Amino acid sequence: GRPPRREGPRAEAPARRREPDVRFTTTERLWMALGALKAGLLVGLVYVVFLGLVILALLAIWNIL
Repeated sequence: GRPPRREGPRAEAPARRREPDVRFTTTERLWMALGALKAGLLVGLVYVVFLGLVILALLAIWNIL
């Protein structure tokens, strides 16, 4: 069975930190979404430019040989 319950002072759990209640307006949400989209497009652009340079380098090597 179960051990009997101890009567006495109970160890209290540490108080949890509540996160602040943040509310955004529709305009703020729109700007956040557009900012995330811009960041994603910039990362994609870096990949496209890098791959383009790799292709140009390979074409240059191919034409030299």
